[in-house]
Amino acid sequence: MAEKPNLHTVEVPSTCGPDGDPLPGAGSSDQGDNSANKDDSFAQPVQTERVEDTNQLSNTRMFLIGTSMMLTYFLGTSSAVAVTLVIPDLAADLGVSALDVQWVSSAYTLAYGCGLLFAGRIADLYNRKIVYLTGLSLFFIFNILSAVIRVRVPLCVMRALSGLGLAIAIPAGYGIVGSNIRQDPWRTTTFAAFGVGGPVGASVGTILGGAVAGSGRHGWTYLFYILAACSLVPFTLVLLVVPRDDRILRGIGIDRRIDWVGGVMVTLSTSLFLFSIGQSGVTAKGWRTPYVPTILALSLVIFTIFLLWEHHLEHRTTFPPLLKPSLFVRHKCRITALTLIGFAVPASVYGFVYVATIWYQDLKGMNAIENAVHMLPCNIMGLFAAGGVMWLAPRVKAPILLGGGAVLSGLTSLLFAVEPSGTNYWKCEFIALLCLPWGIDFAVGLGTILISNLVDDTEQAVGGALFQTSVQIGGSLGTCLASLISTQRTEATGSLLNGLRTAGYMNAAWAWVVPFIVFVSIRKVGLAKDAAKIESIEREEH
Repeated sequence: MAEKPNLHTVEVPSTCGPDGDPLPGAGSSDQGDNSANKDDSFAQPVQTERVEDTNQLSNTRMFLIGTSMMLTYFLGTSSAVAVTLVIPDLAADLGVSALDVQWVSSAYTLAYGCGLLFAGRIADLYNRKIVYLTGLSLFFIFNILSAVIRVRVPLCVMRALSGLGLAIAIPAGYGIVGSNIRQDPWRTTTFAAFGVGGPVGASVGTILGGAVAGSGRHGWTYLFYILAACSLVPFTLVLLVVPRDDRILRGIGIDRRIDWVGGVMVTLSTSLFLFSIGQSGVTAKGWRTPYVPTILALSLVIFTIFLLWEHHLEHRTTFPPLLKPSLFVRHKCRITALTLIGFAVPASVYGFVYVATIWYQDLKGMNAIENAVHMLPCNIMGLFAAGGVMWLAPRVKAPILLGGGAVLSGLTSLLFAVEPSGTNYWKCEFIALLCLPWGIDFAVGLGTILISNLVDDTEQAVGGALFQTSVQIGGSLGTCLASLISTQRTEATGSLLNGLRTAGYMNAAWAWVVPFIVFVSIRKVGLAKDAAKIESIEREEH
């Protein structure tokens, strides 16, 4: 059966009016009193014409694109989890303490989190395919170098550059899917495939990290060779099956000037924020270490200046901002709501993971392997939850999935908090762990679909980067606050159990804020694929 052409249309700037005459000011430098401070060669288009895109990808190519994106996200989670597990062996081989070598893991996470937004903007402005391949190339190269370097500081640098490579690739991946796969259910399913890579990567990373950790003194080096080899699969798939960007973006007059000032500020503020959060859990005095809260405050100041700068660029100049502040108020602030959901659910889930680790290792005296075994039901259920997004998203309303998943994740923390001492694992903790992954898998899977459907074609990568940044910051802050609250409550009461229970209540609260956000902002959204249609329907009703 012949495939139907995709009649998706793309806006192309036009400098002519309806009669074919040049529009006033087109190609002119006369822009009023502020013309001296603006570059009018990239002035906002006044009228647009449309060009049809009749090329529709085959089902095979869409499947391979979805597979490559899932593997990209898989690389991120498996790398983070596996490296954490080999830290003891890595410390012994390098002759340093486990605390010193912690930055081998933290440098990767830090670089990944702070590079997303800037990389997303670059991908949207230029060639998403090339940017994606560049990111995976960096990931491959610096993983190979990580395997051959046996000095702590250079190794940390290599891990940071590896994380930066993935930070470049993942937003470009969102842009590739958003601009090339238009028809449902393929579009929804492909975005959901991103989320599948998370739990699969965590499970495989746990197994892989444990395997190489027991393979000898230099066994940890094998891990980086394996990760580098795995990156060749999505690299090859994207190289062969993803069309050139100009297939979708041909003729679009994009202003390709880069907001370097905004890029530096957002990267610096995010890196300082994540650094302060990480150091609060590494230093002996935690938040009482003077430079830790100072760096945190500085990061917030820089981020505030960044937002003011972006607002200035968008409303007072013709220079394109890195991130348009107006993005947050589009579609009745639904993008803001999704960003908050992407922050709150990971804050709850990652906060719980911290509590559960202390629960099993410090409270119950288990070792790391026993801890992992007790958490195994969560990892297994995560595979079903992530796969469930792919099946449910085209069939069930997005608000129901987002709200329901968040309630289940919050229930996990609450059950641990109210569990009577001495309760059998199978009667409470096992059931609680089965509930945990639904919230974050639904939030990440559906969030990426909704964000893509709410932003413009030229914002696909930066939209995905914005959402991923909120997930990274939410997870980091959730872990930090869980640590801070449990520690302070333990010191105040002299009971570790009371401290962990208090942190559990906070983790549950993070998740249970989500149903309220859903009710206020996105309750009228139907299926995830219809998110952008709601506003036009509401406009017609009025």
